[in-house]
Amino acid sequence: MAPPLVIGLFHYCSGVRVRRAGLVLVAGAGYLAISVMFWWHLWPIGLGHGIIAGGYGDPDQDVWFLAWVPHALGHGLNPFFSTAMFAPKGINLVVNTSILLPSLVLTPVTELFGPLVSFNVAVVLAPVLNSLAAFVAFRRWAPFAPGRWLACLFYGFSPFVLGSLLGGHLHLSLLVFPPIALVLFDDLLVRRHGNPVAKGALLGLVFAAQFLTGQEVMAIMAMLALCGIALLALRHPAEARRRWRRAALGLASGVLVAGALLAYPVYELIAGPRRFSGTVFPDPYAFVAVLRTWLWPVGAWPQSILAAYVGVPLLLVVAVGCWRIRSGMLRFAVAMAGVALIFALGRTVHWSSKFNTFIPLPDKLFSHLPLLKNLLPVRFTLMVDMFLALALAIVLDRTWVFWTERKAHDASATPARRRLVAGALSLGIGVVALASPALGSPIPYTVRRIAVPAVYQSPLLRDLPAGTILLGYPVPNGFFADPLVWQAEEYMPYNLVAGYGFIPSQDPQVPTGQMLPSPAYLAFQDAQVGLLPPTPTPSEVNGVRSDLKAWHVDVVVEYEGYRVLKQPLQLAAVVDAATGVTPLKVDGAWVWRLSG
Repeated sequence: MAPPLVIGLFHYCSGVRVRRAGLVLVAGAGYLAISVMFWWHLWPIGLGHGIIAGGYGDPDQDVWFLAWVPHALGHGLNPFFSTAMFAPKGINLVVNTSILLPSLVLTPVTELFGPLVSFNVAVVLAPVLNSLAAFVAFRRWAPFAPGRWLACLFYGFSPFVLGSLLGGHLHLSLLVFPPIALVLFDDLLVRRHGNPVAKGALLGLVFAAQFLTGQEVMAIMAMLALCGIALLALRHPAEARRRWRRAALGLASGVLVAGALLAYPVYELIAGPRRFSGTVFPDPYAFVAVLRTWLWPVGAWPQSILAAYVGVPLLLVVAVGCWRIRSGMLRFAVAMAGVALIFALGRTVHWSSKFNTFIPLPDKLFSHLPLLKNLLPVRFTLMVDMFLALALAIVLDRTWVFWTERKAHDASATPARRRLVAGALSLGIGVVALASPALGSPIPYTVRRIAVPAVYQSPLLRDLPAGTILLGYPVPNGFFADPLVWQAEEYMPYNLVAGYGFIPSQDPQVPTGQMLPSPAYLAFQDAQVGLLPPTPTPSEVNGVRSDLKAWHVDVVVEYEGYRVLKQPLQLAAVVDAATGVTPLKVDGAWVWRLSG
């Protein structure tokens, strides 16, 4: 899944050469084996027939996003805006979590096997690529490969990543770029390696790629980068005064490159059609890290609770390492993990979800800013995990070096035996550190079957004229979004009136995530729960007719196979009266063709 760009960055930033490629492949194979175990329930169903069972409609939404980019590029459409959902007005994809870059990278898989296979490939490979990116990037600070492999296992398969995958959140699960950015910052600011303009340009490229993968992660990266630069300047003021010109030149280069690459997407974000300015979550501060959960998993597995989980053993290993090991990078990593944790705690320090200390935190200074007010504090824990993984890698590396050198004074110990003993001690410490997070992981993930109904595979709906607008029951929303998968799997032969994604509502401060209430929508919902009258009322019929006209609907579909529809005949009677069209019965569904 990783594009040549990412592979090239790995090689350029970390010094990996052909002779080390075998080690990287072995490390990747180990990570892949673990990921395959997590998805054990998926393999009997098949990549093209199963999907993660959690996350309500979020996994279905990601399947749709993966299908949209190749569809848009193949038909000369705008990949940042679509009328294939929420037709005829459409949806702004930049203000949603549209994973544009992963969708582009996975286009060959999508075109050959379908977007559902692409989604399952992405969720299986996401933690593998995260771990592998860190494994390659951290080599300069922790050469001992087995210890580094264990430490990077924590980053790639952290509670944050596993919880995000459980919700079907690819924009939060794909964390390949933060370790690469860390290496580039190290080259630019600390080691002064290479041309600063070139390093800055690569940084701009990385941040642009992360923006097109997940904007929230990019914002977190940028904020932590500023904090890291400030920390280095305060810790080494004399060096900062000598190096500021190089740093400024490189950062300016990065801003220019990122700005050039993101000019149009940013325009769509702040001035494009169907944007919104409100708060996505009514209470973003319900999604904060709490200190108790940082130490021990409490409750079930929702991301808001366990995303911040690290575990006491890992913290103790890192703490002892800081005490016993002299390493500037180790201390910097721990300090940055602490900074990220402060942001993750939100506006005040919480010991538990019920105990707020009301100690104020810096979050109050930026949380009201327009582009940051939807940033959930708990998601800063992804950077806590990255810096703790780096700290653990350094501790295990130094442990191996120390015991190798100590055994060198033992005349009876051969070099092979010295390495074996040192390696066993180092890996033993790593296993102890990671045992606690492993016990809290959701092994294996629960998946469910999903299939496109026969009516949507029929020539009647597959061979529609371009731009056909379809209103169908069931209506996709945040709790049930399978119709988005049905549309995506058939390569989007029609535009859906409804959908699942954030769009403007009547209140500009409160965007909605689904179709706004209307007579037609309410009629579909009433039929689902059995509230339609025995015969259609004139007001109901007129309301549905008005909606169909306003939405320019060409086709109405009532799929009776959706098991919770309690009044299929009454709903059909309403649509009959509103359209004046005799429906066709096709593969367990009623289809009304209003045009063509």
